[in-house]
Amino acid sequence: MPVAGREHLGTGGIGTYHHGFNRDTVQNRSRKAASSVTRTQTESIQITPPSEALADAAKWIHFGKLGSPSRRFTYHDREGNETGYMLRFDLAEQGKTIRPLTYRRDSSGHHSWQLKGFAQPHPLYNLHLLTQRPEVPVLLVEGEKSADAAVRLFPEHVVTTCMHGAKSVNKADLTPLIGRDIVIWRDHDEPGHEYARQIIEGLIKLGHLPRPDGSPPFRCNTVFLLPEPPVQRQSSDSRQKHD
Repeated sequence: MPVAGREHLGTGGIGTYHHGFNRDTVQNRSRKAASSVTRTQTESIQITPPSEALADAAKWIHFGKLGSPSRRFTYHDREGNETGYMLRFDLAEQGKTIRPLTYRRDSSGHHSWQLKGFAQPHPLYNLHLLTQRPEVPVLLVEGEKSADAAVRLFPEHVVTTCMHGAKSVNKADLTPLIGRDIVIWRDHDEPGHEYARQIIEGLIKLGHLPRPDGSPPFRCNTVFLLPEPPVQRQSSDSRQKHD
């Protein structure tokens, strides 16, 4: 009888959850992948996970050498369907590391959860809330952890962030921000400054902000750029101590 099997692939600690495979089949495939990434991972594409796959992902709590994630941040599409996760691992030697977890289909039609990136352009965090509350101002922070803290502190805003921070702003889909009042609250460090700069540059390219010479198009009301919010930082740090 087919059962769901969960195995960790290879010496690199890459985990894949195969839904609907026989357990022995999964173990054999895992052994074959011990020294390299499988073709399934190489050639797969991200798809929206069905409800049974979401249930499987909730049970998957250990990821080989990475161990268990300290935090799991859920990404949604515009309709509110879960599309994948960003996992935070706090490792003894390497420190914090963030890995995406997405549901994928390979060229042979097999489906699996993989520690592999989201399709581009990357969705904004809380995309479904941006869709549900189109008239509410947007608070754009740096990182999912800060976003979750700010949601509780600023319920009059929709709080969002770009996936991977300053490293991937150019890969983010910023179009849901067009026409919105936006407050950018980035970390008070060099990556934070770069994060805000890239967001503003992206909004200019979309026509959401006026060009440097003031020429149109201009499709927003206001954009505020603020320094690191101490209240948000204290709340986030306090929550981490109790997690």
